[in-house]
Amino acid sequence: RKSGRLRVKNNGRQGEIHLRDGRIVHAVAGALTGDEAFFELLGFSGGTFALDPAFVPSLETIQGSSDMLVLEGLGRIDERNR
Repeated sequence: RKSGRLRVKNNGRQGEIHLRDGRIVHAVAGALTGDEAFFELLGFSGGTFALDPAFVPSLETIQGSSDMLVLEGLGRIDERNR
């Protein structure tokens, strides 16, 4: 049930996932925001990440449950890899 900002970097690409009480509320990756940005970041095959627990999210572009968001993203990755 953490809150904060997770910064993700991979091969020159980067993005952020914002968490509020353990729920994913916003993501940004390049020009993408919300669900699509989260799916992009989930597809990174490696890289580094850092959590800033002092960050307080102000945007909420992701409305659904985090569990469903992750399942949808993993399904997209599976389809892409077929």
